[in-house]
Amino acid sequence: MKSFKIYFCFMVSVFFLLCYVADLKAQPAETDSYGSLSNNGVLGNLSGEGRYVAVPHSNNLHPGLNGTVEAWVYLNSYNPNGSYILQKGLGFGLAINVINQLTLRVNNTTFLQGGNVPTGRWVHVAVAWTNSSPNMTASFYIDGIQTALVIEPGTTGSNTDSLTIGGSKLSPFSYLNGYVDEVRLWNQSYNGNTIAQRRFTGIGDAPNANADSALIYGLYYNGLVASWTFNIGGNLIYEDINNKVGICRGGAAPVFTNVPAQPIPYNLVMYFPGRQYDYIKVPNNAALNLTNSGSIDLWVNYVPSATGRTLISKGSTLANTTFRLYIESSGSLRLQIGNNSVPGGVVPNSRWVHIAVTWSLSGGTYTCKFYIDGKYTGQNTMVTVMPVNNDDLRIGGLQWDVTNYFAGYMDELRIWNNELSAASVYANMFNSARSQNLAGTLVAAWDFEGNLNNVIGNPALNGSFKTNSVFTPWCTFSGYSNENTTGPISDVFSAHSTTINRNESPVNPFPGGFALRLPDKNINTGTTVYDTIYIPGSNALTNLEVFLSLQGTRMGGIIVKLKAPNGQERILVNGNGGLGNSILTFFKDGSPAQSSFFAPWSYLVSPNQAFSNFGGSNSQGSWILTIQHNGTVAAKLLGWGLRINNSITGVQPVSGNIPERFCLQQNFPNPFNPVTSIFFSIPKESNVKFTVYDVLGKEVMILVNEKMSAGSFKVDLDGSGLSSGTYFYKLETESFSDVKKMVLVK
Repeated sequence: MKSFKIYFCFMVSVFFLLCYVADLKAQPAETDSYGSLSNNGVLGNLSGEGRYVAVPHSNNLHPGLNGTVEAWVYLNSYNPNGSYILQKGLGFGLAINVINQLTLRVNNTTFLQGGNVPTGRWVHVAVAWTNSSPNMTASFYIDGIQTALVIEPGTTGSNTDSLTIGGSKLSPFSYLNGYVDEVRLWNQSYNGNTIAQRRFTGIGDAPNANADSALIYGLYYNGLVASWTFNIGGNLIYEDINNKVGICRGGAAPVFTNVPAQPIPYNLVMYFPGRQYDYIKVPNNAALNLTNSGSIDLWVNYVPSATGRTLISKGSTLANTTFRLYIESSGSLRLQIGNNSVPGGVVPNSRWVHIAVTWSLSGGTYTCKFYIDGKYTGQNTMVTVMPVNNDDLRIGGLQWDVTNYFAGYMDELRIWNNELSAASVYANMFNSARSQNLAGTLVAAWDFEGNLNNVIGNPALNGSFKTNSVFTPWCTFSGYSNENTTGPISDVFSAHSTTINRNESPVNPFPGGFALRLPDKNINTGTTVYDTIYIPGSNALTNLEVFLSLQGTRMGGIIVKLKAPNGQERILVNGNGGLGNSILTFFKDGSPAQSSFFAPWSYLVSPNQAFSNFGGSNSQGSWILTIQHNGTVAAKLLGWGLRINNSITGVQPVSGNIPERFCLQQNFPNPFNPVTSIFFSIPKESNVKFTVYDVLGKEVMILVNEKMSAGSFKVDLDGSGLSSGTYFYKLETESFSDVKKMVLVK
């Protein structure tokens, strides 16, 4: 068929997101957790004739009487022949016409005046339509803002042509000079509020993500026909809602590097609106019968309630509850097993908080330990029997009290079949389950990166919105806490800075390769806060990497510096953190520049000043982090860490040799408040247990409980959750045991 220029505009049940960003800022070319295999890709190599993705014909790819189409588009330049974003024969198409306007065509009806699509930045575009014979109404949106409402005579139709993305088979000269991402087709017409809110999240992006309508049963995903995310490389473009797999033609392909930023933030979370049916269901499974020991950890940002908030539960009655983790109206964190429950500290509301609980059974008594933001907050015991039932697991809901539902945000929910040590809780806090580098034995992990799948395997523990035959959940994936804000991406958007995936091959170095601190320090406006990490071992510094987690709503007034043991200082952040974001990233020389995207940046970013080797500094000594707050809203230093000379093990040798003998050193400082460091050495690979006891011989903390290689180690003990007094710490291996005394003074 003869090619022709595009003068028309298509209206279909697809909604296109194009997000444009001032100064090319968006999320970076290097991203982490979001995306299959932790790769956030886009569709590229489209600048040429015959370059597109072809999806075989299917009846449900025809535009319905009502529908929405969406995508993200990045135009390097306009094509004078126009550019197709999506097309299905002559009966349906979304394009940018020759005068650079968004255009929709359905059968013989062309909808123009959709608004200009700018070049040189990501733009979110969407078209939603309704059909009321004899007319159709098309609503156009750019960056969540309605740009046109067009009414024309017409109706939808059908054909047997394949659907093409990123170009046209019928009009090969109308190719797209740039990139396309997150293309979605719906058979429902959605309003502007929903379009704006949903544009910053991926949907699907995992095998069997929508098995048995697990996703589309949710209110905000009802009517989703297809979602192409382009996050797996190769010639096939997978689609995980209805298996609408496409094939790359003419050189079109997913692109993962040298991409001018990306529109989807690197961490997605789950939002629970707070109704009795807003929860996620996970089928019963024997792996959840953790009667001897277990652990649960997750990130929450909750809205308080007079009836309390259930985070996770399993059981249809009070008496047969296997376990339930919940927050009381007072903010008290509690673990329930059967009829009994015990408290474990107060969880702050209206900000992101990491919580963890462990339990272990001995002689009919469960010992339960609690941690908030990585800090041990105490333990309690209960004499009970853990019931085993056939009930579903509920995330964010309680079967026997529907008023005790969760409201707020949740991320990285993980269940373990062992009692996590304090060191494991500490190490896992910021580490994404997708890193496959967690300390402990996972039963299941849900990271909510556009799907409800158990990310460590065992699809029998995948979650679902299909919770009730009558009521549908209103839960949604979320990229920003203020994502219903319209307009281009800017630093006003507040990302969810919880976990991160360092994602380095062949070995993920985080957290094992880092000396890590969780100071949890408040940073008030007009103040300067200092924190120190001591690095043992005398080694010339050749390479440095810094992990940083700063929590706050306005990072633009914060200056972060790092001083080496030789007194040399470098600036990490210089008042460019933005208006809406926290900071969660790794600073490393040679990474993408901070000016190329907004905080919290990617999993890798260059410091404001290059580290180099800090003027030839030795790694041994005190490294001092300085945070100067010149902004208007208080912030919090949750955690930071140092990776010296590309370490992947976290072991900083005292000398270049393997230790000759076992050694447990006296903690320093001693007395301490609240943090002290303990050095120990093991001359051979050993099963190591490091335990803290009070003066009565009661175990209060397990710092290490794992197999370790030969080397010299440093453990930081945080006594924030302990009372003042004398404590003993004990190092045990198969052939060695030693105990020393320390004093905590508050």
